[in-house]
Amino acid sequence: MKKILLLFLTAVLSMPLMLNAQLTATFGTGTSETSTGGSAGAPMSYGGAYSWTQQIYRAAELTAANVPPGAVILSIEFYNATGATLMSDLRTYMGHCTNDYFSGTTDWVPYNTLTLVDSGDWNAPAGWFAINLDAPFVWDGTSNLVVGVSFRGAHSDYSTNNPNCGYQYTTQSGNAHIRRFSTTLSSCDPTSTEAANSVSSSRPNLKITYIVSGCASLTPSVANIGPYTADLSWFNFQQAVSSWDLLYGEAGTFDTLSGGTSITNLTDTFYNMTGLSAGTMYQVYLKPYCSSETGAWSMPRTFTTLAACPTPVSLTLMSHTAEEATVTWMPGATESSWEVVCVP
Repeated sequence: MKKILLLFLTAVLSMPLMLNAQLTATFGTGTSETSTGGSAGAPMSYGGAYSWTQQIYRAAELTAANVPPGAVILSIEFYNATGATLMSDLRTYMGHCTNDYFSGTTDWVPYNTLTLVDSGDWNAPAGWFAINLDAPFVWDGTSNLVVGVSFRGAHSDYSTNNPNCGYQYTTQSGNAHIRRFSTTLSSCDPTSTEAANSVSSSRPNLKITYIVSGCASLTPSVANIGPYTADLSWFNFQQAVSSWDLLYGEAGTFDTLSGGTSITNLTDTFYNMTGLSAGTMYQVYLKPYCSSETGAWSMPRTFTTLAACPTPVSLTLMSHTAEEATVTWMPGATESSWEVVCVP
């Protein structure tokens, strides 16, 4: 009897740690690489300037990887098989579906069943690179998982100025990847029902980081970034959290064990950061407190403040005569006036 009681107490005491832990699962171990133009098997295709892709990860795969029902997905990762690159203006969607594969080029998972979980740029080092979700996604435990990526950051010369990035993929037994690419953004908007350019059994390898429903440690989102201020917000999963601690500082100068600026006992799901330094990269962590347990520090959110008075860009001489000249330029940020100096 004593031995049974001891085992029961051990299981109960360890349960909050299991609920709090950030766990990972990987889907796809293939080492084949897409082309750097974003061929089939890539989560985004920039060979046509804009793209919209969807990829299906089957419920059986998640179950085999011990991902439990109700898992809160905090981040997703793709594998950059080539060099580090920055890709601009992407929107990531997640959702549930019942089909294991795409039956043809019109078999899109409907847009109105998907949730926008992240938007912004992808700073992709070589290897696995993480996309910390603005809105964590909860897997229902029975449906297949679909991940959609909308690439909207087209280049003026996409044939020669592509981001140099290929992806590792794994061949599936059916078409688990669908993609559309075009020089027209409206054709690649997620709301469009136009047929895809292709379906493929080449599916990008995916890694997810998740927690089991509990005192969820969710990464904050950042908006309205200025030279000295930024607005943070976050999600209170199932309204289980009563307060949060916030930790932030210049990237590379602190960690969750020491350093940084700490703000404690926040009860709102937003915070206005002030007194920041212009043109500086910051990292932000969030720790939740629930009635019966304390969460872990979240994954970091990284952002860079704007320059205080940035240099104008695209200075162009439009016309000139012997007595006068017309020049134009683009603001570097939100400056309201400029001084123009002409020298012979």
